[in-house]
Amino acid sequence: MAMTLLIVIGGITGGGQALLGIALGVSLSVFNLYSLWRLTSSLLKFKPEPKEGVQRTLLVGILKFPLFIVFIFFGTRLSGAGIGCFILSIGMVYFALIGFRSFSNA
Repeated sequence: MAMTLLIVIGGITGGGQALLGIALGVSLSVFNLYSLWRLTSSLLKFKPEPKEGVQRTLLVGILKFPLFIVFIFFGTRLSGAGIGCFILSIGMVYFALIGFRSFSNA
């Protein structure tokens, strides 16, 4: 609900720059959360040795770094409402995840 409201307000006030900022911010957050989920499920499934867990974590960090930099590069090149929507949408995805985990029974 809040993300939809952000998209509507950003689209009205900022136009294309704001919508691009929202798209980049949400994409960056979803990409980071997905890679964290894959890493965590990999580590929990196979129970690696401590040294191997560190190696996997570093490997995932190194592999996602170029794409992470591209998202941040284009997100910070936005002007006006776009940069605000970029930063706000990153925060909203993380807070939505925290809220979901806090109220879920899993």
